[in-house]
Amino acid sequence: MAVPRSIPRGGHARRRPRPKPILNLSKALELPHEILSREQIAGRLGTSYYTAAVYQPGTILMNPAALVRGLARTLPANVEFYEESPITDIDYGPPHRLRTPGGEIATPRLILATNGFTDGWGFLERHLIRLVTYASITKPLSDKQLSRLGSDENWGVTCTIRMGSTVRRTADNRLMMRNCFRYGGDTGMSDSELAQARRDHVDALKARFPQLGEPQIEHTWGGFICLSRNSAPYWEELAPGVLASVCRNGVGVPKGTFAGRAIAEYALGHDTALVRDLATFPKAADHGLGPFIGLATSARLKYRQWRAGREH
Repeated sequence: MAVPRSIPRGGHARRRPRPKPILNLSKALELPHEILSREQIAGRLGTSYYTAAVYQPGTILMNPAALVRGLARTLPANVEFYEESPITDIDYGPPHRLRTPGGEIATPRLILATNGFTDGWGFLERHLIRLVTYASITKPLSDKQLSRLGSDENWGVTCTIRMGSTVRRTADNRLMMRNCFRYGGDTGMSDSELAQARRDHVDALKARFPQLGEPQIEHTWGGFICLSRNSAPYWEELAPGVLASVCRNGVGVPKGTFAGRAIAEYALGHDTALVRDLATFPKAADHGLGPFIGLATSARLKYRQWRAGREH
């Protein structure tokens, strides 16, 4: 379900409270959809925080951790999978030599699926912009709390404005809040930073579901996403025998699946329709900001969050 920035009764919008982008996309792709009013949203989700929404039946909520575990369990027999084996150094060849604490790998072809951290391996330093985003999930809600929610038992709400919030009610009756962003030039994440994100998430949940009382947060975490100035990915051979499929611009699962398959086919010399399609995409552009990328990105984030209003 997609919603515009929410507007309190009697308040003023910075933009019209209709989720036009997702509505137009639904029409263009001929996807079934329904426009919901504030009252309909309240009946289904248990919150009057949102003014309007576009509901798309047939969509599903995915647990990314479960997806990764499932993929690891079902890899074909010709794939060897190593966990907790960080690459500490690469000598580019070919053959390329990758060193880990437990051994070394030599390969004539190397695919980097390192997303926003590709600059750490000597490529695309001026093309990728790392952001950190945070999420919290509550303990399972009590029966009393569940009785105060709406009729839908498993749902997700995404704001149509960038840097808006994502809210979910999970199948095991928890609420998840995902918002708060910062520039990710520093790849560390402090306890105080996570504590501030948790406080922000508590406030955001209380604003949407005051009838539930104080949210009982069980976990708070942060993760990195990779953007480019022109919202394009990078999919190409970077050096002899070194290929990259990176920069999903926050839409990692669908875009990464297509691009990952295409880069593997390309590495093997296969001329497929998918390879030809990906070759026509624009590539992540040089952001042109050099050492000022952190300041510029932070300023842009503040502006985006202002645009998102109460949905940041």
